Amino acid sequence: YGHYDCPQDSCVERCHRAFNAFSNETCLTSALHRLVAIAQKELKSERGALFRRDEDNRLACVAAVNLTDMELKSEQMRPCLEWLDGFSDRPAAPGRGEQGLCLPLDIGESGLWLLYLDSTFTDGPFAHLHQPELHTLSYLFASEVRSALRLKKVRDEESRHQKERFQSVKVHSPDASRDTSSEVYVICQGFYAKSNIRMKKPEVEAKEPEFTAKGCNF
Repeated sequence: YGHYDCPQDSCVERCHRAFNAFSNETCLTSALHRLVAIAQKELKSERGALFRRDEDNRLACVAAVNLTDMELKSEQMRPCLEWLDGFSDRPAAPGRGEQGLCLPLDIGESGLWLLYLDSTFTDGPFAHLHQPELHTLSYLFASEVRSALRLKKVRDEESRHQKERFQSVKVHSPDASRDTSSEVYVICQGFYAKSNIRMKKPEVEAKEPEFTAKGCNF
């Protein structure tokens, strides 16, 4: 976790144990929400949120605990968002202020992600953390975000490759009165394959016509 030598029951160790206690989330939204929930619980804050930059370089909340969309858009939250908006340049150090605690997370994207924690009515333990430990927490949470994004990318690739295996097969009969085709899915050893199939006209033994009239045969 960086250069900080963590005591056994430090916030860093508690957060690390909490992450290891769960298996990887298959859903990115759930993984990010769990990250904020662990931070809020282990650092004993009243609420927390995770922000990233959108396409217009504005802060967008991607996960929150004890913070609703209405609260995030309220006038009371505006000073906090303006404070968080100042954490944009690299290297950005963790910051504490009247608005709470901000941990900048460098996950390798053009913009930093920001983990925000706040306790309105109590003096949360995170208010007494030293700067080296805050840096280490930033490294830890950034690593968890990178892992969640990497897992999503792998699953998206698997899904894309799986869809590519579903190919349509056109079946043409050269002896048909008109060109016909139909969508056919062919299963072969667990995946779908593309193939051209030409259908032969069934061979039927020729028979002489028989005419029968009442009272006589021709």
